[in-house]
Amino acid sequence: MKASKVALILYFLCCFLSVLADMLRNDTLKLVSLPLVVPAISFYYLIETKKKNYLLFLFLFCCFVGDSIGIMNFENEVYYILVPFFIGNLALLAMVFQNLEKFKLKIFNIVSLVILVLFVGYLCYSIVDLFFFHELLIRILIIIYGGLLFFVAVIAGYNLICKMNNANLFLAIGVTCIVVSDSFYIVYNYQTQLVVLDVLHFLAQVLSYYFVTKYALTKEASKKV
Repeated sequence: MKASKVALILYFLCCFLSVLADMLRNDTLKLVSLPLVVPAISFYYLIETKKKNYLLFLFLFCCFVGDSIGIMNFENEVYYILVPFFIGNLALLAMVFQNLEKFKLKIFNIVSLVILVLFVGYLCYSIVDLFFFHELLIRILIIIYGGLLFFVAVIAGYNLICKMNNANLFLAIGVTCIVVSDSFYIVYNYQTQLVVLDVLHFLAQVLSYYFVTKYALTKEASKKV
């Protein structure tokens, strides 16, 4: 069996165990499995790639730091967890800008972009609105973070609309996972503490690493053709 397949199997196994641990509220199992998720997918990428993308490494490293903070269950952890994930999303945005597709002036593209911008904008506004009665600092941080997430989501959707291919599809799925994860995290911690919301947030978060990594690998392979 190829080493890359072993790394991928390890990644999905750790994802399954960490999500199961989150569902069962088993901190010991989560502490053992979650820290291996990012190293496993990083090892998979290192084996498969011919040209290293350091922006992807920065994205994965920041996610690793964010996940590690999440394990600690700090009081008001959102103040600490926003920083690494914000930097990670910046790295992702920079990575996407390097491969921005050319816009094709078509009615379908324009209508799709308008719908995308309105939908993502409304979603970000709804999340920010949950903090209306919270202190000013957290509102500012959420607005800044939400603004960045808005641009990442719109650019990912823009690429897929302009050119439908495997790389852009992986990117769109990965960014969708990030948006879903962040949305459910906010709703769970500041609105309704349903276990299913926390589990979905956690599942979407760890799966996003795979799809973003596949985006980088597929984009690299397409440039060689």
